[in-house]
Amino acid sequence: MVKTSATSQTKLASSAKPVGKQTSNSEASSGADPARSAFTSAAIGMSWQLAIIVLLPIVGGYKLDQTADSSPLWTLIGLVVALAGSIFVIRKALSSVNNFSAAAPGMTDSDEVKHD
Repeated sequence: MVKTSATSQTKLASSAKPVGKQTSNSEASSGADPARSAFTSAAIGMSWQLAIIVLLPIVGGYKLDQTADSSPLWTLIGLVVALAGSIFVIRKALSSVNNFSAAAPGMTDSDEVKHD
């Protein structure tokens, strides 16, 4: 018969792993909410598009103003183009997220948020 001390039994009990499928936090969060995933990818895509759409016209207008010696004219035109482009990108991103959430599988009428 083998004698074991109380401390070794406690160590064994604390190091025991439960049987069954274990999921990590990253596995649980990766597939748990497809709507959140769609929103995150749309936000990331929208962010780099907005950076390009805002920076290129404004910087280009500033450089044209320096070259043509026409102080704020081209910079203001670039600002208007950047504003119009950013509105277009935001509307496009929001419509794609709305289309995804409208077509989300497994969503019933009771799952929708009702606004009074």
